[in-house]
Amino acid sequence: QLLWREIGAQDWAEGWKQYFSAFQIGNSLVVKPSWEEGAFPNSAVVTLDPGMAFGTGTHGTTRLCLEFIAARHEAGAGIRHILDVGTGSGILAIAALALGAERAVACDIDPVAVETTWANAAINGFEKSIEATLEPLDKIPGSFDLVVANILAEENVRLASQLCTRVAPGGYLVLSGILAEKVDFVTHTFNARFAASPTVNYAGEWACIEYRRSP
Repeated sequence: QLLWREIGAQDWAEGWKQYFSAFQIGNSLVVKPSWEEGAFPNSAVVTLDPGMAFGTGTHGTTRLCLEFIAARHEAGAGIRHILDVGTGSGILAIAALALGAERAVACDIDPVAVETTWANAAINGFEKSIEATLEPLDKIPGSFDLVVANILAEENVRLASQLCTRVAPGGYLVLSGILAEKVDFVTHTFNARFAASPTVNYAGEWACIEYRRSP
């Protein structure tokens, strides 16, 4: 049975703002929308508005990645170079830069995501420190002390070789976008590529898998 009703004129652009407000990650990072004012002493602030590209930081998969980045910073071992695969809004790359990273490469297959990442980087003053690109992973040179891939489990597995070869000695590979029921499916592919077992963190039905490459 289908039901319908008329809805009066709505200011949708303003209406969704009630669902997104500033939130803290760890002790060192705050993500906030542009319309929200306030002081956040002792925290790096990332300004980010919801848009067409995925990633405001509130979803469990993104939040787990943000928590990893903040934790490294708070442990005195912040990220210097980050490769953000499936960047969406660019939030992970921008957060790393806000916490002191020197360089970020953010790649995605969606042109809207790349445009959004450039825009968000500019809002936060990092347009000179980030490269947002549609280039496929195998065309991106260099190695990084953090490679983060917040994509589907199947895509993480498909890109396993390319992801692992981008991790610098002593660096980290963080895999997210993974349903808890698919953790074994992912680790079955990646475990043989690392000397140590991964750390797995959960947020509801989602998982984030952290590997470290030997120095």
